[in-house]
Amino acid sequence: MNKIIILLRHTKAKSAEYPQTDFERKLSAEGKACASFMGEKLTTTLQNTHLQNQQINKGEQPTLLSKLAAIGPEKIICSNAKRTQETLQNLQQRYNTSSSDIEYTDKTYEATTGSLLNQLQQLPAKTNTVMMIGHNPGTEFLAQILLTDKSGYMPQDIHFSTGTIAIIGFRNLQNWAALGSEENTGELVQYLTPKTLGWRWES
Repeated sequence: MNKIIILLRHTKAKSAEYPQTDFERKLSAEGKACASFMGEKLTTTLQNTHLQNQQINKGEQPTLLSKLAAIGPEKIICSNAKRTQETLQNLQQRYNTSSSDIEYTDKTYEATTGSLLNQLQQLPAKTNTVMMIGHNPGTEFLAQILLTDKSGYMPQDIHFSTGTIAIIGFRNLQNWAALGSEENTGELVQYLTPKTLGWRWES
């Protein structure tokens, strides 16, 4: 793989309390703990997937997966809504992003799938790994578009409950401008949800 996208939907947030706006909603205590939990699981998943690939392709140089596990993605695009910012902050407790260029943007808040795709298409070709932290339904629809081939086939039904992570790889994507084209269908490397990973909240 020469390009990897990590899509993450924010974890559980509190309901808005008047006069608070949706944009200002903060994570609940459960959401904060879950984001930290998912950070830990993301790190171990990337490490394990890299080791499995090494066993299959012995002698390979360190992969993008190993770099993602060790130093995080090169670029992070995060909605500047309060709940997405707090999701990233709590994720960072267990997932190293010390080398990441982080961009907080209102373009990812309440964005259409086309707008999210366009943001990724603007990335420079030298960037190989990116994480996008956003909202539904845009994040879920984006994952489905990236994983659907030209025949309309998608490898599995993808849904983004809060805290869900999809790691999507591309083997022949040289330029981000071509992202979303029929010739550049993504490969679902890992699909992680708090529920399937055994997340339980005990207040």
